[in-house]
Amino acid sequence: MANIPHSGGFAGPVGPEDKDPPVAFGTRSPTGNLDASISLDPSVTATFQSGTTTWFGYVASHADNRNQSSPQFLLSTDPIVDGDRGYRMQTINGGSGIGGTGGQARGNLFDVYPQYYEGGVKHQSPGGYQDGILGDHDGRVISVGSRPDSDAVLPADLKMPWVVRDEDGNMGVPNIVVGKIEWDAEDNGEGGFYDVITIVNFAETDELTEAAFDALVELKPELSSRNWPAATTPFDVDNPSNKPDLDQSLFNLISLSGVKFWIDEIRVGTTFGAATGGEDIARSEFILSINQNQPTSKIQLSWPTREGRVYNLRSNPGLTGAPPTWTLVEGGIAPSGTGTNTMEIDPPEDVLFYRVEEVLEP
Repeated sequence: MANIPHSGGFAGPVGPEDKDPPVAFGTRSPTGNLDASISLDPSVTATFQSGTTTWFGYVASHADNRNQSSPQFLLSTDPIVDGDRGYRMQTINGGSGIGGTGGQARGNLFDVYPQYYEGGVKHQSPGGYQDGILGDHDGRVISVGSRPDSDAVLPADLKMPWVVRDEDGNMGVPNIVVGKIEWDAEDNGEGGFYDVITIVNFAETDELTEAAFDALVELKPELSSRNWPAATTPFDVDNPSNKPDLDQSLFNLISLSGVKFWIDEIRVGTTFGAATGGEDIARSEFILSINQNQPTSKIQLSWPTREGRVYNLRSNPGLTGAPPTWTLVEGGIAPSGTGTNTMEIDPPEDVLFYRVEEVLEP
């Protein structure tokens, strides 16, 4: 793959020739259920803070052409139950997870879409079909029906298809999955905040950029939970919009589940580049500089910018509360075109902390 750094090794079922002793070519691998949980280093989980963004990425492909699925990827609180196969992604202690891709119902096996789990219940928007009606599914996957309107199945415009074969009909096509989690980023209108999960997949010939990521979401807005509609029949009184409101401090694992897939290059970081193996130097060094203009005594603020984004300047006297609740000093600041924005403000009378948010241009 020319568009993503990669190294040796992978995880998944062995082929017939890899068995001991080897078996005849064409004999299927009996390995079906694939479930794993991997601990995250504390230096990674320490970045899961309110108001921050976590990116993840991996490369995967189908390892068989019968009863296979795309791997489900979650940041989770507990290991999943062995043999789950991405069916319910049930954790040992009924914990929580956030991520996406594949899994049951059967009609979603080959697809990429955001989802989360809480208390052993799967949530997706708008909940999938229930008894042939879209939007009334309660989140629990109790059926693996193959009809387009089977319980929990999502329509095609709410998910991205997994690429199974190349133009010559060969299997093993790599899919590059990239996800973005914004912790406590969306106002729930009740004094709290929802988390936002967004996920897409790229081909090995695609340009891997954050702008390309955003463009795919624009084509299918519900690839981001920010654009999920409210459930037509609310099944959770405390969360009627079917959106994640999770405690990110509890997430300490990567959990994988599904049937007959290969997976590699799993990455978790704070930037798109970190999740895809790119350097992403400009974004990882997003620094707000604060200096005093000696002739005027005003405070000069400067930060890096890019086209297609606008910036919100916020302040807080004591680094308290979630960043979205900080006082908005000025919003919708356009990029200067030079790659750096600079503005001057009057010196505050007391101690004041400043923060710049980068958001998509409306």
